[in-house]
Amino acid sequence: MSEIVRVEDPPMIPFGKHAGKSAAEVMATDPAYVQWMLAQPWFQEKNPTLVQFFVHGSVASLGAAGVEPAETPEHNVLQAKFTQDAYCFAAAAMFSAGQKIRTVAEVQKEGEQLAGPALESCVQSFHPTIADRHFELHAWDVQFSFTGAYSEMGTSMEPVCSCEPGLLPEVPREPKRPGYEADPETKAEHGRLQSARHDASQDHSRVLRMNEDREKARFNPYGYLGSWQQTAAFDTYVKATQHELNCPRSSLAYFRAWPFYDECLVTSTPRRFGLELKPTMGDDFPAVLRQVLGYLNRPGVGGAPSLAAVVVGEFRSASVPWHLVKKQFWESGVLLVREAELDALVEKHAHDWGIDLSAAAADFTISFTDQL
Repeated sequence: MSEIVRVEDPPMIPFGKHAGKSAAEVMATDPAYVQWMLAQPWFQEKNPTLVQFFVHGSVASLGAAGVEPAETPEHNVLQAKFTQDAYCFAAAAMFSAGQKIRTVAEVQKEGEQLAGPALESCVQSFHPTIADRHFELHAWDVQFSFTGAYSEMGTSMEPVCSCEPGLLPEVPREPKRPGYEADPETKAEHGRLQSARHDASQDHSRVLRMNEDREKARFNPYGYLGSWQQTAAFDTYVKATQHELNCPRSSLAYFRAWPFYDECLVTSTPRRFGLELKPTMGDDFPAVLRQVLGYLNRPGVGGAPSLAAVVVGEFRSASVPWHLVKKQFWESGVLLVREAELDALVEKHAHDWGIDLSAAAADFTISFTDQL
């Protein structure tokens, strides 16, 4: 957040076409230029006094009781909520249809349906996660990455290959190249030896690769085939993998069951979120929107945020209702959320997200992996 700077007189513009003019004069005569400056990351970083003046509209507003400074006890309390995964999940849910993210129970059921009755017991599912969480970095109050719940095929029940490694064919040494004046028969013999060595080398590589691949989990040399082709491809599969008849992986049941499943049945793509927190927001909401749109042009940690939201504790506009302000933000690519909405989602869905709200918060400790 930008630092609150108290001034007695309107700050002066130190650069550009309005250099030497007061900020108040520029606001009155060239508002488009003001909006352009607020959208520039370098301007927000190097000119905190001007940013605060332009955002709040006057010198008096920088210290007035009716305006929320950047850091207040209320702001700190709101920001501290996002040290909890539950509030990050709730913020992510606000971007989702029905304000809901998939639970581990839902992806488990979906994964079991994809795997089918014979393999549903092998499906493993995992709760959504929050990673790369940062505060007060690159102007965002909060940044984090969200990965939704997902399911995959567990490998613990997959049949283990019991075949003995195939014998590696011997590769002859490189035959001595005949001299320029060698007779045709000698040269022809050299060609035959070269060809035999090439064939033996290919056989050696094939058996070596077969020995390595045959024991891999879900080894599938024909992964591009559809299920309707599985039976026809089985003979080719057996020849390619050289499984022994008594090997558990030599059966048609194994071929049908395992190799044609991707490891991840129900996937979730990580998304990066950036949050701006406003304990109160009133008729200064256009300046807040410009502020956040400027943040979106900045780099981020773990990737720049692709989804942005402004979380508001109390909305005090006397001119425009909440739903129209929310529409204005959304059509500009920013979600407007009430703090109370997040509180309600956390209360309702925390258990489904794998979070126990009744558990006492543990003291935070730092664990170092290296000694200095």
